[in-house]
Formats: sequence, C-alpha cells, structure tokens
Amino acid sequence: MLGANRTITIFNRYIDADRKERWAGAVIKGVSWQYSHAAQTGKEGMQTSETCTIRIPVGADTQGKAFVSRRSFLQNQDGAWTASPRDKVVLEEVEGAPDDDTLPTWLEKNCDAVITVHTVADNSGKLLPHIRIGGF
Repeated sequence: MLGANRTITIFNRYIDADRKERWAGAVIKGVSWQYSHAAQTGKEGMQTSETCTIRIPVGADTQGKAFVSRRSFLQNQDGAWTASPRDKVVLEEVEGAPDDDTLPTWLEKNCDAVITVHTVADNSGKLLPHIRIGGF
C-alpha cells in the first residue's frame, strides 16, 4: 500500500476483572495516516472539522500481535490487538504510558497527534487488504 510508512500506537480500552478501565497498547509499523482539518463558513459562523483515516495493511509490522475481533480481544488481550470506537491512536511509538483510566489525559499531555477511534472497517477481503480506522 502506497504511503504506508508511518508508525502508530493503538490503545485498546477494556474493563478488567475488578471492573476498572484498562488500556492495552500495540505498536504497529508500516501504516498510512491521513489527517485533514477543514473550516467552513455558514449562517452560524465558521465551523471546523477534523478527520483522520488510518489504513493498516495486512502485512504491517504488528510486533507479533494478531488482529482479532473486539469480542475475542475482551476475552484475552495477550498477543492481540483490535480496533473499536473509543480506542485511542497516536501517530508515533509510545512507551511508558499508563494502562489505567488516566491514559486519555496522559496522551493529550504527552503526545502531539492523538485521535479517538469512531469507525472501523475490516477490509481484509479486498484487493489491497487492510483495516481502516476513522476518527478525530
């Protein structure tokens, strides 16, 4: 896939056995990151919008972790990653991030390009197989 030369860290949200919010991170190399920021003037004044589309080719370097469904990930996070709404994605390799409910605030304070996942499409059966993530 052309332009798939970026590194991201995806943080998957889950609830642990003690009913506490936790985050599991996965570094993925060889992805495409497209970010746009637009402004439009209308009756209510200027309105801005941000969108980000991330494409993760099937052959991307996932550090040995396998892409699994959200349901499978919730049952076992070991050696796996997923993508679903409310997960966080950072445009860089992130180390030392907390794995508890303070993660979103920590990312906003310490990282430049952070998005919240809103849409996920599994395009692994397409001509150029990939996972597409959309967010802002």
